[in-house]
Amino acid sequence: MVVTGTRRIPGTWWRWGGILVLLGLGYLLWGWTLRPEPTVPPVQHVLDLGGLSQVAPDRVAPYLGMLRDDTGQWTLEDTLQKPERLQLQREVIADGYHQSRIYWINLKLRASDAERLVWWLRVERAYLDEVRLWHFEPSGALRGGPWTAGDLVRPEGAQLSPVPAFQLDLTAPGEHLVVMRVATGSTAWIPVSLMDHELVPRRAARELIPIAVLLGASVVVVAMSLAAGLLLRERVYLSYSALIASNAVVWACVTGWAHVMVFGMEPPWAERTTASAIALSSALGPWLYFTLLSLGRYQPALQRVLRVNAVLVGVLGGGLPWFGFNGRFTEMVLWDLTAVQVLVTGALALAWRQLDTASRLLAVAVVIMSSLTSVNSMAALGWVRPLPLAEMAGPLAHLMHLALLVPYMLHATLRERRTAIASSKRAQAAEVENRMREEALEDKSSLVAMLAHEIRTPLAVMEASIQSLRWVDEDAPAERSQRYERIARALRRLSGLIELVVSRNRVDVSQWHHHAEDLNVGALCHVAIDELGDEAKARVELRLSDNLPLVHADGRMLLYAVQNLLDNALKYAPTLTPVGLDVRPEAGEGGQPGVAWRVTDQGPGVREEDRERIFQKYYRSASTPEVPGLGLGLYLVRQIIQRHGGHVHVENHSTEVGTCMRCWLPIKTAMATP
Repeated sequence: MVVTGTRRIPGTWWRWGGILVLLGLGYLLWGWTLRPEPTVPPVQHVLDLGGLSQVAPDRVAPYLGMLRDDTGQWTLEDTLQKPERLQLQREVIADGYHQSRIYWINLKLRASDAERLVWWLRVERAYLDEVRLWHFEPSGALRGGPWTAGDLVRPEGAQLSPVPAFQLDLTAPGEHLVVMRVATGSTAWIPVSLMDHELVPRRAARELIPIAVLLGASVVVVAMSLAAGLLLRERVYLSYSALIASNAVVWACVTGWAHVMVFGMEPPWAERTTASAIALSSALGPWLYFTLLSLGRYQPALQRVLRVNAVLVGVLGGGLPWFGFNGRFTEMVLWDLTAVQVLVTGALALAWRQLDTASRLLAVAVVIMSSLTSVNSMAALGWVRPLPLAEMAGPLAHLMHLALLVPYMLHATLRERRTAIASSKRAQAAEVENRMREEALEDKSSLVAMLAHEIRTPLAVMEASIQSLRWVDEDAPAERSQRYERIARALRRLSGLIELVVSRNRVDVSQWHHHAEDLNVGALCHVAIDELGDEAKARVELRLSDNLPLVHADGRMLLYAVQNLLDNALKYAPTLTPVGLDVRPEAGEGGQPGVAWRVTDQGPGVREEDRERIFQKYYRSASTPEVPGLGLGLYLVRQIIQRHGGHVHVENHSTEVGTCMRCWLPIKTAMATP
């Protein structure tokens, strides 16, 4: 059914779009509705650490008072004197991506457990620009501070840790007040946790093991991929190595371990490296997916868009952070990455039917990796709540890059190599076959040429002898003169047959020498019939229109073409049946004046599927295998006629049996060059 004015959306789009929408709605529903909200302490909002050894960020969050300072005018004194301005939080502070923003946070603590009086306060994000902390005792005296940490400042009073960490001595009984000032030019994701100082070494070891395994696996995979790229000479492995390396740098910087182990807590190397690595990873990932799955064959326009996008994001995003422009551009990179992931998913949906099994498995993995990366980007931009899934999405996507892309690339490379080897073998076999065919044709040509030469010598002797006899026997009676004429005509016929065989052997008409001249078409037809002999004279019915124009053509070539058409009609038609040769002036396409020859017979005819094939070199119809021939005659006829600017084809016959071959030439023709 056709609906006017509308365009149907492919079913694949509906399926993929529906799945993505359901996943997105399910995630948002779970994040915003179904997740239970933490309970807010009823009155004093003081976190009592008695009986505890560590407190996770979601348990600390309800005790935090927070004020967002958009003007930069708020001070520590304001925080101490106007605590009512700070609003209590129900969950971890996550305020999206901002170029420059300051947050004031206070936290009241009480340590009633005499065994755990020294605690570490950690802000669990390494990419915060600056974190300042003041610790006030229950008496109101400043216990310590301001202490500073962050990836844009040199740490003072803070602990040596991948993330901002501060040691709090809660020995004095009563309520301790902690005030923090957090400045960030990127994602405002501020999870605060507390931990007994004796647990710090074990916690550090647990945190180090996953990132060490992730980075170690990345180094191994990058080395293997580089080796494979150099060995197999495939650039895609180099692109993959760059993607894995940039991803590994991102997670080394985001977790803070690069800040400690590589940059020695020196600002601002970690911050710039993070922004640059994020841009390179965002540029390489979608482009690599598109290349591996060969989606450019189905979406060439999108491939060009992604190529330009990858160059711009990679060059600008990789370079601008080192000139102080990372804040604004990193946000644009995250937006761009999310949009490009959607485009790649749409391209996969459109190309799904054309993909093989291995490519479909990779396509499913690409959709999952794109979804995880998009969730992580949206959490950084503040579009979704910072749930554990959003925090884990980035590392999970990186693990899938490590586990899935290398096997697929090796599989695709080996498949292409096998295909290339098979194609090479087929090409070599075809080359050998063609060479053997050419050698056979050359041997046949040499044999035919040799036989023709050997036959021409006695023919020349006989022709000279008959001429001598006619000259000596000048007054011979009429009967003897007729015999001399029959012998001479037979010799000419035999010479013509030899010339015909040699001409058929030289199947490339472009190599024939040509001499164009104005030809009398009627006279040419009479010569063709006479040279074909008595049978042609008896069976061919020649019909010439009045006032036939002259045709400018090569007489020898045109004579051969007409003779071949007549000879085929005589061979394929039943014995004694007439063969028609009708010649008349006819206009060609566009009204160009010309002459048409129609050769009709009462033979078996030409099948519909053979009407073009019979003009191919060496083709012989299976419907008449008993008729001898090489399959070259009509091929040469078409070459000759086309070289004169005309055309030849099988025309629909008016009767139920027989064949009608129509050959048309323009009156004035310039011979086509070889």
